[in-house]
Amino acid sequence: GVYEFLEIPGCRYFGNGGKYVPKVESFTIAGDYFNNKKPFFEKRHIYSALGGKERTEFYSWNKQNGAANLGEGADAGFYNLRQNGECHTFYSYGITFPEQKPEYFSLVKGERLIATSPSGPGNLCMWHPDVRKHVKAEVARRIAKDKAECEKSGGDPTRFYHISANDNYAKCECPGCENLEKRLGTYGGVTLDFINDVASAFPEYNFITFAYHHTEDAPTGNIQARDNVLIQLACSMSRGHVALSPMTAPVNKETLARITAWKASVKHFDYWDYRKLYNQK
Repeated sequence: GVYEFLEIPGCRYFGNGGKYVPKVESFTIAGDYFNNKKPFFEKRHIYSALGGKERTEFYSWNKQNGAANLGEGADAGFYNLRQNGECHTFYSYGITFPEQKPEYFSLVKGERLIATSPSGPGNLCMWHPDVRKHVKAEVARRIAKDKAECEKSGGDPTRFYHISANDNYAKCECPGCENLEKRLGTYGGVTLDFINDVASAFPEYNFITFAYHHTEDAPTGNIQARDNVLIQLACSMSRGHVALSPMTAPVNKETLARITAWKASVKHFDYWDYRKLYNQK
């Protein structure tokens, strides 16, 4: 609101180190002036290498709200919509499981791959009933912790809980996951079935999960996302697209098709794009 007000006398922000502040003795505002806007996108975030106050200023002036770790003096809870978990959170949930339970993790070529970091090497077995039970228990613990912290600080409650696959292609090949994939058409359907089940236990809270790598394609079977589930599609590096071209451009044909397919299964959708993919020089 403050930065919006500063634009009335002509202040402008073009980027880090690129501000224009006019020298004026005074300026006039109409007595009936009223400005109340609601952004079209609830969640808005551009990654930035800026830090501290510079990053806070960038996000404030550009009305971003998806950033965390803004540095001292910044209300990170406001800027990240009080989101619990940023991405690739299967690891942080998996380390809360009982020990000696390899069957809780993805079966790949006959071997259970236990995740030792957000990169993997494995993921969770999303079909396993006990995995779903333990994830729900961890969500309940996080909700209680977040609620207590918000009540103590007077801040807003957590808006989203992010539960998504680790950063690898290790999809589970156990019979349960394979049967789910066959019934729902894609492994993205397995993911949606899993997150729907978790979200059903907490209908008053919202959940985000990735459509990424092996979960990127939308289900073709009979399944719809719950109202408290948001799908975040992140284009894989292996599938070409150009972020700065229109989504209708021929180079983005595959990406647009995936977005359109997911829209048939979800009410709430988020698109994580890359200006440049990591394998591009």
